[in-house]
Amino acid sequence: MILVADSGSTKTNWELVDNKKNVVCFQTMGLNPFYVTKDIVKNELSLHFPSDINTNYIKDIYFYGAGCSSTERCNIIKFGIGYLFKKANIYVAHDLMGAARALFGQKDGIVAILGTGSNSCLYNGHKIISNIPSLGYVLGDEGSGAILGKKLIQSLLYNELPQYLIDKFFLKYKTNKNNLLETIYKKPYPNRFLASFTYFLSENSNDKFISDIIESSFNDFFIKHICKYNNYQNLKLRCTGSVAYYFQPDLIRIAEKYRINIDKIVKDPLKGMISYHQLTI
Repeated sequence: MILVADSGSTKTNWELVDNKKNVVCFQTMGLNPFYVTKDIVKNELSLHFPSDINTNYIKDIYFYGAGCSSTERCNIIKFGIGYLFKKANIYVAHDLMGAARALFGQKDGIVAILGTGSNSCLYNGHKIISNIPSLGYVLGDEGSGAILGKKLIQSLLYNELPQYLIDKFFLKYKTNKNNLLETIYKKPYPNRFLASFTYFLSENSNDKFISDIIESSFNDFFIKHICKYNNYQNLKLRCTGSVAYYFQPDLIRIAEKYRINIDKIVKDPLKGMISYHQLTI
């Protein structure tokens, strides 16, 4: 039996697969080692792992996660998982590698993750050969949910949004300027909070002001990331993540401006990761 996880900053999706291809799914919070400790990993798994399954039956665990970009950070996840799964072989890698395997298998191309955060890489079918750094939501994360939300809240608080959109926003979220700033600057996970406003952007994407925010964010993503890869116009770009999925008409339209070919967008790469690893069961 194998256990495969796809972890972003907001949530982690897990699937257990046995040799008869039976699947059990469960979910925990996002387990980004920039923000969590090994004890949080242990506690989340202890709380959510199906109680009717013996952990000793798990042979291999493949964890692909945002923030798993160094041995030190990977070990936070590995040691946290190891508390519960004493007999399993535990493999921890960056979520980009998981997305690359899910989207391309053993073929080459450009991989993009657009969710709460954003990232991309050039994949040769076996390994990642180039990666423009993401830099996180403070310095980077162009095209991500956090940046889309950040641009919306900036426009709102600077009174740049049309009044009808300001009224619509406050009616929907029942908040105020002070509460917004308090949550962003003083509470945990401000990137997740900012990304939560993508729902408002999606619902109002036909509005010219909102569509300009979306277009600006995706333009930045292509200019600062995708267009920097060698031969990018002759390679396929495949994307995963909630932002890529729900904003795909805008994403595809803006990609065409740069002669970039997006031939696949999936909301969740986990099924592709499972397919990649099923040969090992």
